[in-house]
Amino acid sequence: MDNITSAEMTAVWRSTEPLLSCDNYSVMLASSEGKKKALDFQNHIYPLVSRHLSVRAGYIHRLANDIIKNRNIETCVSLGSGFSSLLHTLVQKEPKLVAIDTDLATVLSTRTQRLKKLNGLVDNSVLQKVKMAVVDVEEFAKQRADLAKYLGLNNRTLIMMEGLSYYLSPSAIRWVFAQCVKGPAEVLLFDYWPTAALSKSRVLRAVIKELNADCAETVTSTIDQYALKDLVAPLSLESDVSLQEAEGYISKNRQLVNLNEFVPARIAVVCR
Repeated sequence: MDNITSAEMTAVWRSTEPLLSCDNYSVMLASSEGKKKALDFQNHIYPLVSRHLSVRAGYIHRLANDIIKNRNIETCVSLGSGFSSLLHTLVQKEPKLVAIDTDLATVLSTRTQRLKKLNGLVDNSVLQKVKMAVVDVEEFAKQRADLAKYLGLNNRTLIMMEGLSYYLSPSAIRWVFAQCVKGPAEVLLFDYWPTAALSKSRVLRAVIKELNADCAETVTSTIDQYALKDLVAPLSLESDVSLQEAEGYISKNRQLVNLNEFVPARIAVVCR
C-alpha cells in the first residue's frame, strides 16, 4: 500500500454515509484497488471506520461553513487533501471562496486525472475554482518555509488539516501552528488522536499497528489533549470536541459508544 492508496481508502470511507458527511464525490476518486483495501480494512481491522470518517467529514464540513461565515474567511487551504472533495463542497456553498487543495506531487498528479470523473456531476465553475499546490509539510517544516508566501495568501484564511496530524512529526505539527501565528491564516481546524487514548482503545492500537505495517506513511504523532492549550500558544484554543460529541451534534443515531470499538479522535479549532 502506498500514500495514494491510503488516501483512496479515506475517500471511500468518508463517502459511505453522504447525508452525514456531506460528501457524495470522494469515493469516485478512489481506484478499484483502493476500494478493495478499504473494505478489507473495515472488515478485519476497524468495522466502524466508515462511521468514524463520515462523522469526522460531516462535522468538519459544518464547522468550516460556520467559521467561513462568522469570521468572513476569504481563503481555505486544505493540507494533505488526498482525494477528499471537502473544498468542492465548501465552494458550492460559498462561490466567492478561494480554495486550495495541497498534498504531495504524486497524490496531486493522480487527483488531477481522477477529478475528470466529476465532470457533469459537479458544476465546472466549482471544479475550476479549487486550485492545487504541492506542499510537503515535513519538508516545509524542515526548511521553515513560509506557507502564506508560497501560496500567495493575503487575506483572511482558514487552514484545515483533516486526517493528517498523526502522520506528521511533532516539529511539523508545530510548524503548522506557526503559520497561523504569522498570518494571514487566522483559524486552524484539525483532527488528532489523543495520547491518552492509546491505553484506552484497543481498536486504536490495532489501527496504528496495521497502518504502520501496510502503509508508506507511518503514524508518528499523538497529541496530549490536556496540553493542547499550551502547545498552540500564543494561539487560542477555541474548541476541542471528541468524535463522540461530534456524532451527537450531527446524528441522533449514536454508534460511537464503546472506546474499544472506535478510534476516539478529537477535532479542534485554533484561532489567532
